[in-house]
Amino acid sequence: MTKYSRLLINLNIRIELKYILDEQKKQQNQQSQSQSQSQSQSQVQELTQGSTFNNVLTSYKSWRKSLITQQDNYFSKEFLTTDILHKDYRRAIVFIQHNVPVTNESIFLNQQLLYKSQEDLILPLFPLARDILIMRYMTPTHLVVQEFYQSVFSKKISLTKDAVGRILEKYLFDTLLEHNLLQVQPSLVTGTDDRKGVTCYEFTLCSQVVFAWDIVQYIVAQNDLSQIDWSKPSLIIPRASNYKVADWFFWNPSSKTLSAFQVTIGSKPASKWAESGLRTQFQNSCHFTKDIFVWIVKNDFDYNQKHFINQYFITIPELANNRMFDLLKQFTV
Repeated sequence: MTKYSRLLINLNIRIELKYILDEQKKQQNQQSQSQSQSQSQSQVQELTQGSTFNNVLTSYKSWRKSLITQQDNYFSKEFLTTDILHKDYRRAIVFIQHNVPVTNESIFLNQQLLYKSQEDLILPLFPLARDILIMRYMTPTHLVVQEFYQSVFSKKISLTKDAVGRILEKYLFDTLLEHNLLQVQPSLVTGTDDRKGVTCYEFTLCSQVVFAWDIVQYIVAQNDLSQIDWSKPSLIIPRASNYKVADWFFWNPSSKTLSAFQVTIGSKPASKWAESGLRTQFQNSCHFTKDIFVWIVKNDFDYNQKHFINQYFITIPELANNRMFDLLKQFTV
């Protein structure tokens, strides 16, 4: 981080702190004046503290969002004067979203909002700027976003396996959100024990399966399913990036079938769905009569393990045959 960036961050922190303190004092004064004479002092204090914090937080975010948006509008008008500069700016925001280092890629920064770290990461000067810029510029079908995915999948950008896995998941999410139907042909793992007790595994290609959804729903808090509407065919996506056991779910209320999907590019993934507390929570919430678990994997995965029996697999090359996922044809990781 440059000396200028550090000074700018410190200045913004002081401005924001003053704003929050001023707003909190204003809210407390307003609420204290409006309290009924019959309320006790402790009730007034408790009410004021809770509502003041929420009001101040909402007010701060609105105020900060307005300033960031105005500054970004000015930057766009004054500095993004060519299509190339527009693309370079969007490309920088792609790298912010995926939190991966910039190497030889051409980028252009709004230095009032962003900076490049010593680790070559593009970072926001304040967290709210990241969310606002991603919301404004990151259309999944935009050419710059598609080019980024192509570069990662074809190894033009060198990243760790963990980073590639995260970006693959994001690409699949982005693609699913542009549609309302997924047609795939998974394979099923089965196993039988021979006379010596040795398990013999079979990997059988199944008929095509169609997953359709009318709405997209999100699991906001970890494992909190209370806000999910189980009456509609749904694509259900956890908000948390570190959500355990599965990456997304399809729910079919007509057949009461829950389908859990997990993406991995490891050669030896571990299956934890059948015995997981998460499966129990889904059972208690939607009362499914059938559940299936589907892996999206590389060709070299090892399915010769008992915990994979009766689970389904789709390899990345097979998924690439679906026109929805054309970019996966370049996946060589």
